[in-house]
Amino acid sequence: MMQRYFFGGASETELDKQGRVVVPAALATSVGLDRDVVVAGVRDHLEAWDREAWHEHLREIEGSAEHVAERLATQRD
Repeated sequence: MMQRYFFGGASETELDKQGRVVVPAALATSVGLDRDVVVAGVRDHLEAWDREAWHEHLREIEGSAEHVAERLATQRD
């Protein structure tokens, strides 16, 4: 039920002629994607981030090697 709730807004799309994925406008707006987007590979899935939000996220986790090590340790499960 939770997966249905979280992924119910998913939509199928095709690559455009230049090999890009078009994110539906309603989805982009709801998750805060604007013009500049970063696609990050995370283990078994991809994440699309607003570029500024991605850089802020990196600043937060890069500030502490210990914090990063802890996060990596918990992701092994």
